[in-house]
Amino acid sequence: VAKPKVTEDVYKHWSAVARFFRGCEYCRLVSVFGDVPYYDKVFSESDEKEMFKDRAPRTEVMEKVYADFEYVLANMRLDDGAQYVNRYIAAGFISRLMLFEGTWQKYHNGDQALAKKYLEMARDAAQIVINSKKWEISGEFRGLFGAQDLKGHKEVLMYRHYHAALSVTHHVASYSNGQESQSPAPNLALAESFICQDGKPYLAPHTDPAMANAKIESVTLLYATKFIDRVGAALKDPSGTAIYASMTNTNDYPVMRYSEVLLNWLEAKAELALSYGGAVITQDDI
Repeated sequence: VAKPKVTEDVYKHWSAVARFFRGCEYCRLVSVFGDVPYYDKVFSESDEKEMFKDRAPRTEVMEKVYADFEYVLANMRLDDGAQYVNRYIAAGFISRLMLFEGTWQKYHNGDQALAKKYLEMARDAAQIVINSKKWEISGEFRGLFGAQDLKGHKEVLMYRHYHAALSVTHHVASYSNGQESQSPAPNLALAESFICQDGKPYLAPHTDPAMANAKIESVTLLYATKFIDRVGAALKDPSGTAIYASMTNTNDYPVMRYSEVLLNWLEAKAELALSYGGAVITQDDI
Protein backbone atom coordinates (compact mmCIF):
# COMPACT_ATOMS: atom_id res chain seq x y z
CA VAL A 1 0.00 0.00 0.00
CA ALA A 2 1.32 3.44 -0.92
CA LYS A 3 2.16 5.64 2.08
CA PRO A 4 2.69 9.18 0.78
CA LYS A 5 3.85 11.85 3.24
CA VAL A 6 3.84 9.62 6.34
CA THR A 7 6.60 7.64 7.99
CA GLU A 8 6.40 3.89 8.48
CA ASP A 9 5.80 4.34 12.22
CA VAL A 10 2.97 6.81 11.67
CA TYR A 11 1.37 4.52 9.11
CA LYS A 12 1.58 1.54 11.46
CA HIS A 13 0.10 3.49 14.37
CA TRP A 14 -2.93 4.74 12.46
CA SER A 15 -3.41 1.34 10.85
CA ALA A 16 -3.41 -0.08 14.38
CA VAL A 17 -6.01 2.48 15.48
CA ALA A 18 -8.25 1.54 12.54
CA ARG A 19 -7.79 -2.18 13.13
CA PHE A 20 -8.51 -1.74 16.84
CA PHE A 21 -11.89 -0.16 16.20
CA ARG A 22 -12.68 -2.71 13.49
CA GLY A 23 -11.87 -5.51 15.90
CA CYS A 24 -14.00 -3.96 18.65
CA GLU A 25 -16.98 -3.61 16.30
CA TYR A 26 -16.75 -7.21 15.11
CA CYS A 27 -16.54 -8.38 18.72
CA ARG A 28 -19.78 -6.51 19.39
CA LEU A 29 -21.48 -7.95 16.32
CA VAL A 30 -20.36 -11.50 17.06
CA SER A 31 -21.46 -11.26 20.71
CA VAL A 32 -24.97 -10.31 19.54
CA PHE A 33 -25.44 -12.28 16.31
CA GLY A 34 -22.85 -15.08 16.29
CA ASP A 35 -21.98 -15.63 12.62
CA VAL A 36 -21.82 -12.33 10.68
CA PRO A 37 -20.65 -11.21 7.22
CA TYR A 38 -17.02 -10.08 7.38
CA TYR A 39 -15.65 -7.20 5.33
CA ASP A 40 -12.01 -6.15 5.16
CA LYS A 41 -12.13 -3.93 2.08
CA VAL A 42 -14.14 -1.05 0.67
CA PHE A 43 -16.75 -2.06 -1.88
CA SER A 44 -19.34 -0.27 -3.97
CA GLU A 45 -22.94 -0.11 -2.79
CA SER A 46 -23.84 -1.30 -6.28
CA ASP A 47 -21.91 -4.54 -5.69
CA GLU A 48 -24.93 -6.65 -4.83
CA LYS A 49 -22.97 -9.88 -4.42
CA GLU A 50 -20.70 -8.34 -1.80
CA MET A 51 -23.50 -6.39 -0.15
CA PHE A 52 -25.61 -9.50 0.46
CA LYS A 53 -22.95 -12.13 0.97
CA ASP A 54 -23.52 -14.91 3.50
CA ARG A 55 -22.49 -14.77 7.12
CA ALA A 56 -19.00 -16.04 7.97
CA PRO A 57 -18.64 -18.54 10.84
CA ARG A 58 -18.01 -16.97 14.24
CA THR A 59 -14.61 -18.61 14.54
CA GLU A 60 -13.52 -17.27 11.15
CA VAL A 61 -14.54 -13.73 12.09
CA MET A 62 -12.83 -13.90 15.47
CA GLU A 63 -9.61 -15.15 13.92
CA LYS A 64 -9.64 -11.96 11.83
CA VAL A 65 -10.22 -9.98 15.02
CA TYR A 66 -7.37 -11.82 16.73
CA ALA A 67 -5.03 -10.84 13.88
CA ASP A 68 -6.16 -7.21 14.19
CA PHE A 69 -5.51 -7.19 17.92
CA GLU A 70 -2.07 -8.77 17.46
CA TYR A 71 -1.22 -5.92 15.10
CA VAL A 72 -2.57 -3.36 17.57
CA LEU A 73 -0.47 -4.65 20.47
CA ALA A 74 2.65 -4.56 18.30
CA ASN A 75 2.21 -1.25 16.49
CA MET A 76 0.00 1.25 18.32
CA ARG A 77 1.78 4.13 20.04
CA LEU A 78 2.33 3.84 23.78
CA ASP A 79 1.30 7.48 24.15
CA ASP A 80 -0.54 9.74 21.71
CA GLY A 81 -1.64 12.42 24.16
CA ALA A 82 -4.20 12.57 26.94
CA GLN A 83 -7.55 10.97 26.18
CA TYR A 84 -6.41 9.58 22.81
CA VAL A 85 -6.35 5.84 22.30
CA ASN A 86 -2.94 4.26 22.87
CA ARG A 87 -1.56 0.76 23.29
CA TYR A 88 -2.37 0.59 27.00
CA ILE A 89 -5.98 1.66 26.55
CA ALA A 90 -6.35 -0.74 23.61
CA ALA A 91 -4.79 -3.53 25.68
CA GLY A 92 -7.37 -2.95 28.42
CA PHE A 93 -10.22 -3.36 25.96
CA ILE A 94 -8.55 -6.36 24.31
CA SER A 95 -8.30 -8.05 27.72
CA ARG A 96 -12.07 -7.56 28.13
CA LEU A 97 -13.06 -8.67 24.64
CA MET A 98 -10.76 -11.68 24.41
CA LEU A 99 -11.78 -12.84 27.88
CA PHE A 100 -15.40 -12.80 26.72
CA GLU A 101 -14.71 -14.72 23.53
CA GLY A 102 -12.36 -17.19 25.18
CA THR A 103 -14.86 -18.09 27.88
CA TRP A 104 -17.69 -18.15 25.32
CA GLN A 105 -15.85 -20.76 23.27
CA LYS A 106 -14.93 -22.69 26.40
CA TYR A 107 -18.37 -22.87 27.99
CA HIS A 108 -20.46 -23.20 24.83
CA ASN A 109 -18.60 -26.34 23.76
CA GLY A 110 -16.81 -24.40 21.07
CA ASP A 111 -13.27 -24.69 19.76
CA GLN A 112 -11.15 -25.35 22.84
CA ALA A 113 -7.90 -24.53 21.06
CA LEU A 114 -9.32 -21.10 20.20
CA ALA A 115 -10.63 -20.70 23.74
CA LYS A 116 -7.10 -21.20 25.06
CA LYS A 117 -5.64 -18.86 22.43
CA TYR A 118 -8.08 -16.05 23.21
CA LEU A 119 -7.69 -16.42 26.96
CA GLU A 120 -3.93 -16.20 26.55
CA MET A 121 -4.35 -12.98 24.59
CA ALA A 122 -6.63 -11.60 27.33
CA ARG A 123 -4.00 -12.45 29.93
CA ASP A 124 -1.10 -11.05 27.91
CA ALA A 125 -2.93 -7.83 26.97
CA ALA A 126 -3.71 -7.17 30.62
CA GLN A 127 -0.10 -7.93 31.48
CA ILE A 128 1.03 -5.10 29.18
CA VAL A 129 -0.95 -2.64 31.30
CA ILE A 130 0.22 -4.18 34.57
CA ASN A 131 3.89 -4.17 33.54
CA SER A 132 3.75 -0.46 32.67
CA LYS A 133 3.23 0.38 36.36
CA LYS A 134 1.41 3.53 35.25
CA TRP A 135 -1.82 2.86 37.15
CA GLU A 136 -2.90 1.56 40.55
CA ILE A 137 -6.06 0.78 42.51
CA SER A 138 -7.59 3.91 44.03
CA GLY A 139 -9.41 2.09 46.81
CA GLU A 140 -12.23 4.66 46.88
CA PHE A 141 -15.38 3.79 44.94
CA ARG A 142 -17.22 7.11 45.13
CA GLY A 143 -14.08 9.03 44.28
CA LEU A 144 -14.03 7.07 41.02
CA PHE A 145 -17.69 6.92 39.98
CA GLY A 146 -18.82 10.22 41.50
CA ALA A 147 -15.88 12.46 40.55
CA GLN A 148 -16.59 15.66 38.66
CA ASP A 149 -13.22 15.41 36.91
CA LEU A 150 -11.19 12.20 36.52
CA LYS A 151 -8.19 13.92 34.96
CA GLY A 152 -5.04 12.45 36.46
CA HIS A 153 -6.90 9.76 38.43
CA LYS A 154 -4.41 7.01 39.17
CA GLU A 155 -6.87 4.18 38.41
CA VAL A 156 -8.32 5.47 35.14
CA LEU A 157 -6.80 4.65 31.75
CA MET A 158 -9.51 6.53 29.83
CA TYR A 159 -12.60 8.44 30.89
CA ARG A 160 -15.58 10.37 29.56
CA HIS A 161 -15.66 13.99 30.76
CA TYR A 162 -18.94 15.86 31.20
CA HIS A 163 -19.27 19.65 31.25
CA ALA A 164 -22.48 21.63 31.88
CA ALA A 165 -21.29 24.76 30.06
CA LEU A 166 -20.77 22.67 26.92
CA SER A 167 -24.14 20.95 27.37
CA VAL A 168 -22.38 17.60 27.73
CA THR A 169 -24.32 15.99 30.58
CA HIS A 170 -26.07 12.74 31.51
CA HIS A 171 -28.83 11.38 33.77
CA VAL A 172 -27.24 8.27 35.27
CA ALA A 173 -26.61 9.73 38.74
CA SER A 174 -30.13 11.18 38.93
CA TYR A 175 -31.92 8.03 37.87
CA SER A 176 -29.87 5.86 40.23
CA ASN A 177 -30.22 8.15 43.25
CA GLY A 178 -32.66 10.47 44.95
CA GLN A 179 -36.39 10.44 44.36
CA GLU A 180 -36.31 11.00 40.62
CA SER A 181 -37.30 8.10 38.37
CA GLN A 182 -37.51 5.59 41.22
CA SER A 183 -40.83 4.13 40.07
CA PRO A 184 -39.06 1.74 37.64
CA ALA A 185 -36.61 0.73 40.37
CA PRO A 186 -35.02 -2.75 40.65
CA ASN A 187 -37.49 -5.59 41.19
CA LEU A 188 -37.43 -8.86 43.14
CA ALA A 189 -36.08 -10.79 40.15
CA LEU A 190 -32.97 -8.62 40.19
CA ALA A 191 -32.59 -8.97 43.94
CA GLU A 192 -32.76 -12.75 43.65
CA SER A 193 -29.99 -12.77 41.04
CA PHE A 194 -27.34 -11.62 43.52
CA ILE A 195 -25.03 -13.89 45.46
CA CYS A 196 -25.35 -13.23 49.18
CA GLN A 197 -22.55 -12.25 51.53
CA ASP A 198 -22.01 -15.84 52.63
CA GLY A 199 -21.58 -16.94 48.99
CA LYS A 200 -24.95 -18.66 48.70
CA PRO A 201 -27.66 -17.80 46.16
CA TYR A 202 -30.67 -15.81 47.31
CA LEU A 203 -33.07 -18.77 47.41
CA ALA A 204 -30.75 -20.94 49.49
CA PRO A 205 -30.66 -20.75 53.31
CA HIS A 206 -28.19 -18.02 54.18
CA THR A 207 -27.15 -15.70 56.97
CA ASP A 208 -27.61 -12.28 55.34
CA PRO A 209 -29.75 -10.01 57.53
CA ALA A 210 -31.10 -8.23 54.43
CA MET A 211 -30.58 -8.05 50.69
CA ALA A 212 -30.38 -4.25 50.65
CA ASN A 213 -31.20 -1.21 52.71
CA ALA A 214 -34.85 -0.27 52.33
CA LYS A 215 -35.51 3.23 50.98
CA ILE A 216 -38.93 4.81 50.80
CA GLU A 217 -37.88 6.78 47.70
CA SER A 218 -37.97 3.54 45.73
CA VAL A 219 -41.32 1.83 45.18
CA THR A 220 -39.60 -1.55 45.39
CA LEU A 221 -37.49 -0.50 48.41
CA LEU A 222 -34.30 -1.38 46.50
CA TYR A 223 -31.98 1.54 45.95
CA ALA A 224 -28.84 1.72 43.83
CA THR A 225 -26.87 4.57 45.48
CA LYS A 226 -24.31 4.43 42.66
CA PHE A 227 -22.67 6.89 40.27
CA ILE A 228 -22.75 9.70 42.82
CA ASP A 229 -20.18 11.23 45.16
CA ARG A 230 -20.40 11.18 48.97
CA VAL A 231 -21.92 14.66 49.18
CA GLY A 232 -24.76 13.78 46.82
CA ALA A 233 -25.38 10.43 48.48
CA ALA A 234 -25.72 12.14 51.86
CA LEU A 235 -28.38 14.60 50.71
CA LYS A 236 -31.99 13.79 51.60
CA ASP A 237 -33.05 14.69 48.07
CA PRO A 238 -30.05 15.12 45.71
CA SER A 239 -32.30 16.19 42.84
CA GLY A 240 -32.47 19.65 44.39
CA THR A 241 -28.91 20.24 43.20
CA ALA A 242 -28.27 20.64 39.45
CA ILE A 243 -25.39 18.17 39.15
CA TYR A 244 -27.57 15.45 40.68
CA ALA A 245 -30.80 16.34 38.87
CA SER A 246 -32.57 15.19 35.72
CA MET A 247 -30.29 15.32 32.64
CA THR A 248 -27.79 17.73 34.21
CA ASN A 249 -25.36 15.27 35.86
CA THR A 250 -21.70 16.07 35.25
CA ASN A 251 -19.82 13.34 37.12
CA ASP A 252 -17.26 11.70 34.85
CA TYR A 253 -17.37 8.09 33.69
CA PRO A 254 -14.34 5.75 33.85
CA VAL A 255 -14.40 4.13 30.41
CA MET A 256 -11.46 1.83 31.16
CA ARG A 257 -10.12 1.40 34.67
CA TYR A 258 -7.15 -0.48 36.03
CA SER A 259 -9.17 -2.62 38.44
CA GLU A 260 -11.07 -4.16 35.51
CA VAL A 261 -7.80 -4.93 33.75
CA LEU A 262 -6.57 -6.72 36.87
CA LEU A 263 -9.79 -8.73 37.17
CA ASN A 264 -9.63 -9.67 33.49
CA TRP A 265 -6.03 -10.80 34.01
CA LEU A 266 -6.93 -12.91 37.05
CA GLU A 267 -9.95 -14.51 35.39
CA ALA A 268 -8.05 -15.34 32.22
CA LYS A 269 -5.24 -16.89 34.28
CA ALA A 270 -7.77 -18.86 36.34
CA GLU A 271 -9.51 -20.24 33.25
CA LEU A 272 -6.18 -21.22 31.70
CA ALA A 273 -5.05 -22.91 34.92
CA LEU A 274 -8.36 -24.73 35.31
CA SER A 275 -8.56 -26.27 31.85
CA TYR A 276 -5.50 -25.62 29.72
CA GLY A 277 -2.42 -26.20 31.84
CA GLY A 278 -1.74 -22.56 32.67
CA ALA A 279 0.11 -21.42 35.76
CA VAL A 280 -1.95 -21.59 38.92
CA ILE A 281 -2.97 -18.25 40.42
CA THR A 282 -1.02 -17.49 43.58
CA GLN A 283 -1.80 -15.31 46.55
CA ASP A 284 0.84 -12.92 45.22
CA ASP A 285 -1.21 -12.55 42.03
CA ILE A 286 -4.27 -11.70 44.09
